[in-house]
Amino acid sequence: MPIPAGARRRAVRSIGFFAGGKLKRVDIGGGPPQTLANAAGARGGTWSSEGVVLFAVGTSGVLRVPASGGEAVLVTRLAPRQTNHRFPQFLLDGRHFLYFSQGTTDTQGIYLGALGSEQTTRLTAADTAAAFLPPDYVLYVPQGSLVARRLDLSSSVLIGEQTRVADPVGWDGAIGVGVFSVSTTGVIA
Repeated sequence: MPIPAGARRRAVRSIGFFAGGKLKRVDIGGGPPQTLANAAGARGGTWSSEGVVLFAVGTSGVLRVPASGGEAVLVTRLAPRQTNHRFPQFLLDGRHFLYFSQGTTDTQGIYLGALGSEQTTRLTAADTAAAFLPPDYVLYVPQGSLVARRLDLSSSVLIGEQTRVADPVGWDGAIGVGVFSVSTTGVIA
């Protein structure tokens, strides 16, 4: 599952983090942290190459704020029987993103959203959040195995059978996260 030759790779100049109920960033060259937004009960974030930060808190949808800080606005809204949205992750285009919705059996799972659109699509039922592996794979942990499925972005659907990547892999069902990480370079830890 290699990265396409044209995939963008940008140098990291700042690091985003949560502390004291706030979303913050600090430049790697030094200086004091800058507060970007309130973020009590933080449940994950993602930063696009276009300077947009998506993050999740408490019992709400995914929020958006500029990387320079400002007013956070909702980009996803809870549907009936959903309790929260969490662990957003941008795809390489900087517009589409994955997130995990907790809720009842018929609403919990991995969703696909896009900036500028209120429409979201449930890609699959799941107990954990997903990660995107370029060029077109979605990874998640159903019942202790890390699996990958291809994402057809033009149709907003997962295609093909699950491919087992690693087994066993830890996961926390209470917060909905698998114990793995994926780099845009294709490395999986």
